This record gives sequence, structure tokens and C-alpha cells, in this order.
Amino acid sequence: MVFSSLLFIFIYLVVTLALYYAVPNRVYRNVILCVLSLIFYGWGEPSFVLLMIFSIAFNWLAGLLVGKYRNNEKRCKAVLVASVVLNLALLGVFKYTGFVVDTLKAVFPFMRSYATPI
Repeated sequence: MVFSSLLFIFIYLVVTLALYYAVPNRVYRNVILCVLSLIFYGWGEPSFVLLMIFSIAFNWLAGLLVGKYRNNEKRCKAVLVASVVLNLALLGVFKYTGFVVDTLKAVFPFMRSYATPI
């Protein structure tokens, strides 16, 4: 589903906004947005929804830890750096693995294909 599709504009967006504004509690609104975002993401590539759930849970936990350690600057920075590093690592692995594998196969054509395309 793309943002410019009729399905997104007339069904998904309308349902999302209706559910969001129907719920008065901010916590439940965030849950609704999170679930509907996973549905939107899964519509395009359902195989990575579990990875997205892991990323959401990790970042939520990191946010809680930053809040808990807000008076301890050293721990707060450590949690923040770990969170940024993990997110960049996930991005790098899932965005560039195919490119690196294809480049290595082009440079070294005698290598067998060990990695499956992601």
C-alpha cells in the first residue's frame, strides 16, 4: 500500500483517524497508532513485521531507561548510544546486505551464493 493509493486515502487513513479520535486516552491512542502502523508496514512487506516489533520494543525500553537514568548522565548516554547503534546496525544490515552480496559476487564470480537476498 502506498500513500497515494485509493485504498490508503479512502479506507486506511479514514479508519486510522476515526479510531485515533474516537479514543480519548493518549496511551490507547499511541497503541492504536502503533498497531495500525504495523498493519500498514505489513501490507507492503509482511516478512519483516517481527523485526519491526522488536525494534519498537527495544526503542520503547531504551526510552524508559533514559527516563529512569535522567539524573545519571553517563548511564543515560550509554543507553542512548546503544539504542542508536542498534538502530543503525539494523538499518545497515537490512538495507545494504543485498548490495554488498551482489558487489562481492560481481568482484569474485567464483564465490558461491551463500547469502539469500533480503
